[in-house]
Amino acid sequence: MTFGYGSAGTYGFNRPAVRDRWHNGKTHSDFLNPDFCRKYWVPFLRDGKIIENDEEAERPPWWLWAASTFKIKYAVILIAAGTYLWRWLAA
Repeated sequence: MTFGYGSAGTYGFNRPAVRDRWHNGKTHSDFLNPDFCRKYWVPFLRDGKIIENDEEAERPPWWLWAASTFKIKYAVILIAAGTYLWRWLAA
């Protein structure tokens, strides 16, 4: 298990050493089903061959964009500060 990849699954890594490919309409578990593995993973793991596709990246839904743009820790701070301010003003 690893961490620190952020929204790479949505926006790609965008780094020179990484080739981003898009599989629009797939869910997280679709990348490990038998058909997908036979088509994309087996050739890569066996021969290092990358199977190309012609898909361009889809724009993510607004809520996913918002969740990846605005960090949750800032939302928690804003909600806590707003609650404190509201209670202080109401007193």
